[in-house]
Amino acid sequence: MDEELDKKIVFNIVNNYGMLDVLLNPNQEFIYTELWDNITYNDIANTIKMYKNISNKPVVIAAYMNYDMSSEPGFFNTPSILLTDAAIFSFGGTHIELGDHGMLGNEYFPNSNLKMTNELKITLKDYYDFQVAYQNLLVENNEYTTNKVIIEDFETSNNGLEKTIWYHSTSNDDYQIVHLINLLQNENDWRDNNGTKTTPNIINDFEVKYYLDDDIEAVYMASPDFLGGLVSEIDFKIKSDENGKYIIFEVEHLKYWNMIIMEK
Repeated sequence: MDEELDKKIVFNIVNNYGMLDVLLNPNQEFIYTELWDNITYNDIANTIKMYKNISNKPVVIAAYMNYDMSSEPGFFNTPSILLTDAAIFSFGGTHIELGDHGMLGNEYFPNSNLKMTNELKITLKDYYDFQVAYQNLLVENNEYTTNKVIIEDFETSNNGLEKTIWYHSTSNDDYQIVHLINLLQNENDWRDNNGTKTTPNIINDFEVKYYLDDDIEAVYMASPDFLGGLVSEIDFKIKSDENGKYIIFEVEHLKYWNMIIMEK
């Protein structure tokens, strides 16, 4: 009997059903949930943050993309897949989106009506490689912060509003991290039921102001969209105004998702 009690379990918290019982169960190895009523990118973010704040366990999201298209043969919409993965990965979650028959378009895993384009297959691998390579900055022991970001000439939001550059930040003992997700050409519904999202326009050479909590020694940028995810160092300046101390730096380019890494 004791051996049975020691076994690890997984329970699907569909729409947060039984959430606290599952999150606080010591035998729950990781947190798994299907998202249905949570329809915006910010809903994804808040779900992951809530689970991690309560349980501090890995979070796996089942989020079925292009749902209404899955009843007929066709192709997944690449921009919607990458934007949703950027949202999930940047907040420290993982996305169960591949099954025995390919990418999952709905809760019936054998459904294989929708296929991945060759572009999506290649790019998705880049995103998975990026998540694994930077798991210490994305998943492990990071605290969510509310530091303000200002980007001149572009609309921004810290809650995933449509037609904005969505920013959010985390911190640990060694780094402050800022994520920039390009929603400038798209709405904020992550599922994209009818596959209408468009590839974001790449924006180049723009300046970012980020208000600091700590002293910074160096700044780096990495993105799954460029250079195979390799990190590159960027120049920065430390300044202050009536709102406090901030760092200012130039971002060379943003397509879907950039991660700015500030070394303390």
